[in-house]
Amino acid sequence: MSRRDPALDRFVIDCRRLFEVELESVFLYGSGADGEFREGLSDHNLAIVMKPVRPEALRRASRRLGTWRKWGIGTPLVLDASVLEEGMSVFPIELGEMKRAHRVLFGSDPFLSLHVGTERLRWQCEYEIQAKILSLRQAYLREAGSPAATLRIVQDSLKSFLIIMRNALTLIGESPPSRLTEVLDRVESRWGVALPTWRRVLSTRQEGGRVKRAEIHPLFAAYLDEAASLVAHFSEPIDGGSAP
Repeated sequence: MSRRDPALDRFVIDCRRLFEVELESVFLYGSGADGEFREGLSDHNLAIVMKPVRPEALRRASRRLGTWRKWGIGTPLVLDASVLEEGMSVFPIELGEMKRAHRVLFGSDPFLSLHVGTERLRWQCEYEIQAKILSLRQAYLREAGSPAATLRIVQDSLKSFLIIMRNALTLIGESPPSRLTEVLDRVESRWGVALPTWRRVLSTRQEGGRVKRAEIHPLFAAYLDEAASLVAHFSEPIDGGSAP
């Protein structure tokens, strides 16, 4: 977003009133901070950093959730400042994504001195892509009778896959791009893989393109095959730039 949204200012005022001296910072992350925000479709993803995080403070904030939703703000993520560094080892993709694209609205930047460990990130990338494949199979088992639902689960899963691969790019020394189309371009070029089905799904997701009913089940099969083809790259050693 190029302009400051008044809802964000109101949210910060609310947080300062609710949490007082326990509040360390408030920051925007996700699509609102990396250029992928879609007016009317995207929510503001916000995180609150506190020290400490106490149940009483959360109870006070819970009374404001309805108002925040009206402002286009989902339930915020609440982080404990004292365990953020440990969290970078446990959740390197999630917190690494926040570190990559965030905008501080109040307080200090909690990511300035935090770094993601390569081995932890590598492990989570491999784990997450395998887990997403398992989830896709389970979802297809449940929804295969409905082509429309099948297309929806494919479209909904693609962003997660591309976020995983954006983080995998950092394992080979890349500075990964923000936009998902550019992530897909870079993955194909750096690993020499062709992901035409992913590209088609991304186009339908972003531009609302249509997929014929008869094409949906073959599209799912090709999409899953392309996802599985990336798993092999995580079993290869890091050799200075050709594989994660």
